Amino acid sequence: MTMTASDPDNPRVVTTAAMPAAGPARAGGDRFLKRFVVVTVMIVSSLIALGIIFVTAFLPVFLQSNPPEALVNWGGIIIGFYFGTFAGLLKDWLSDEKGKGDTA
Repeated sequence: MTMTASDPDNPRVVTTAAMPAAGPARAGGDRFLKRFVVVTVMIVSSLIALGIIFVTAFLPVFLQSNPPEALVNWGGIIIGFYFGTFAGLLKDWLSDEKGKGDTA
């Protein structure tokens, strides 16, 4: 697709751009790439979060010392975020199931 200006008072071309058509193959590739990026980011962030939680939980057991205060604080934030997200997800899931049963 080529875009050009068609103004008779201004004979010069304002914009000429060849834009590729967005066909099914391109849309599928973009969707796959977006899903791949989201899944990769979620896996990496989950591994980091679980690492912080496990280090905070098992450091006193194996080294007989208290974990650093920063790890304790981050561990609490991460656990709170996971429980809060799970509660919201569970609420949405239950409300969707309830709504589906009413319409049928």
